[in-house]
Amino acid sequence: MLHRRKRSGFTLIELLVVIAIIAILMGLLIQAVQKVREAAARIQTGNNLSNIGLAVHTYANSFNKAPPGTGTIGGKNGTVLYFLLPNLEMTNLYNLGPAGAVNTPVAVFTAPIDTTISDGKVTNGAGAASFAGNVGVFPLNHGGLGFPKQCFGTSGGSNVIMFATVAGQCSSGYHAHSDPNNAPSLTNAAPTMSGIVYTKGVAAALSGGSVQVVMGDRAVRPVTVAVSAATWAIVMNPNAGVPPGPDWNGEQ
Repeated sequence: MLHRRKRSGFTLIELLVVIAIIAILMGLLIQAVQKVREAAARIQTGNNLSNIGLAVHTYANSFNKAPPGTGTIGGKNGTVLYFLLPNLEMTNLYNLGPAGAVNTPVAVFTAPIDTTISDGKVTNGAGAASFAGNVGVFPLNHGGLGFPKQCFGTSGGSNVIMFATVAGQCSSGYHAHSDPNNAPSLTNAAPTMSGIVYTKGVAAALSGGSVQVVMGDRAVRPVTVAVSAATWAIVMNPNAGVPPGPDWNGEQ
């Protein structure tokens, strides 16, 4: 009688199929891990914005106004983020003065989704800022303080941007958290998409199609870069006196 020989191992075709399946699974796993990392980075970015917003309110409770975008307080010529350091439990860094603090990275001032900076610094070694303050709320070159305290936490505050994400390193310069000459200040220009050349002072979608902002009432939210220039101008103006357009809430 003829005995059929038992087959052992895989044929070449079977082996190739197994390899292909493994490659597909690995690709899906890598994509999933990447999405989880991006989601975590966006969450941390939002948390940082929330902490900065809380620091503004704490500061305003003490001085009845927000700090200036740039200005001189107590003999220190600094930026809004520098003046917020004591309210972020960084009094020791604040006491170094703007020049002494500028080269120290501050994690809460950077966005994990900001790929333009490295180790929390810009190319000249200054501590980077991935968030810029609305100049309507934090005025530049101001000898005193900024936006009145009573404007925060009200219905008006919910329609006013305090800070928005920007690229720490831009084609036209950089944002340093303690350097008044390179202050993290937000212009009225409409937001820009991610993956393009960033402009200094312009809100940027550092990941996906949304800019992250913290409002006057401390609410953190994404804003699509498709928002109209007219609506953006309203939420950047603390004295607008009118609600933003329907596209502010994603409506057409």
